[in-house]
Amino acid sequence: MIEMLKKTGNWSLKNWVAAILFGAIIVVFALWGVNPDQFSSSEGGVAAVVNGKAIPLNEFRTRVDQAEQNARRQFDGFPESQRRLFMQRIRSQTLDELVFSEIVFQAAEAGGVRAPDPEVRDYILKIPFLQDKGRFQRERYQAFIANMRLTPDEFERQVRKQLVTQKLQKTFVASAIPIRKELQIENLLSQRGVRFRYLPVGLSDLQAEIQASSKEIESYKANQKEAISEYYKNNKVKFTTPETVTASHILLRVDDKNPADKVLKRIEEIKKTVTPDSFSGVAGKVSEDPGSKVKGGDLGSFGRGRMVGEFEDVAFKLNPGQISDPVKSEYGYHLIYVRQKDVGGTKELAAVENDIAKELWTKNRAEALVSELEKQIAAQDGNVSNWIKNNGLKWSEPVTFKLNEDELPKLGNQPNMVDEILAMGSKTGMIDKLIEGQGRKYLVDVLEWQHLKTSPIETDESPRKLAYQKS
Repeated sequence: MIEMLKKTGNWSLKNWVAAILFGAIIVVFALWGVNPDQFSSSEGGVAAVVNGKAIPLNEFRTRVDQAEQNARRQFDGFPESQRRLFMQRIRSQTLDELVFSEIVFQAAEAGGVRAPDPEVRDYILKIPFLQDKGRFQRERYQAFIANMRLTPDEFERQVRKQLVTQKLQKTFVASAIPIRKELQIENLLSQRGVRFRYLPVGLSDLQAEIQASSKEIESYKANQKEAISEYYKNNKVKFTTPETVTASHILLRVDDKNPADKVLKRIEEIKKTVTPDSFSGVAGKVSEDPGSKVKGGDLGSFGRGRMVGEFEDVAFKLNPGQISDPVKSEYGYHLIYVRQKDVGGTKELAAVENDIAKELWTKNRAEALVSELEKQIAAQDGNVSNWIKNNGLKWSEPVTFKLNEDELPKLGNQPNMVDEILAMGSKTGMIDKLIEGQGRKYLVDVLEWQHLKTSPIETDESPRKLAYQKS
């Protein structure tokens, strides 16, 4: 198809992107015969392989978990047999989406649409929930990818895939020949900018800044026992640690060439010689689970419901340091080595009473502060600056936003904030309302409207050439 377009002279960026998508769709249809259940193994590893590139099983599991959680409420009223069918379809569709996304990503990179390392790094550094007061927190990043059961390389590849897909979409839309007026508007916007500062004043932002004294906490505990007890009862999950197992395994697969009796005999021989000290080395040599084999069979920590039943039943019965007898599952035979166990459990109210009292007190105090701030903004009496100073808060460093950009520096996609800033016209000063975005509230102060220097667009060129200059 691509060669045909080139020969007819109708080749363009839009044709190229369409060709990639068309080719990807053909391949995905060809893969619909793949049964996702064969990839849903408990051993860690890969969910699918696309042109030699593995889609991690952890990524597949995470996507499935998210989709199932979103769908579970809708299906609660259905019979069990229908719920199982719906969940099976969710797993199948999730695998199809991951395979399709991987094919498009590979095709885009092969065609020159890439996200280089600095771009991936900058994107990660700007993820809001990985920041604290505008600064990237490496510990949060490490905890996040650990919770997702991903390596840094796997997560960075997901980010790279997302950035490439966004570029592909923009290329597809922007590759249509723009009219001259649109180019002039785009050029005009690229020359305009606004310099502003902002202050996060959501409840969570203020709670993090509020310092509660021991006297205030003791007073709250004495007067709000019912509120504390009710909070504990309604939020027990916050004080509950699930039972988890940290384990490794050796897998020998059963297939046409390796019948069950032959595989069982092999793994029984391994069981006779393997020890806790040698388990990692043996797994690295003989295990047939490609995902965990390279890590010495390490599956990390997992709770109940993450593994297939036969595997989970044995893993949670073993004590730390024990190696199981051969365990049969639909994937073959496993030897399971439990390295660590956490029995979990729920903390008693007395153990967390202080923490609850502090959280509720600071929440009430934060709500009062937001209410007070909103009244002062509405009154326009000039006391907002004093309020900020008295509460130990600080404005962000000023940032500049070009009017032709899609996202605000350090804040990302904030359409409400952009609308309110643009509504100021050419005026400067504090916006007379709190602006909501991404679950937070912001106070915004417009400092300066700027005329930025840019390279002029030569308007005597053809629209097609202008399009390529612009890109």
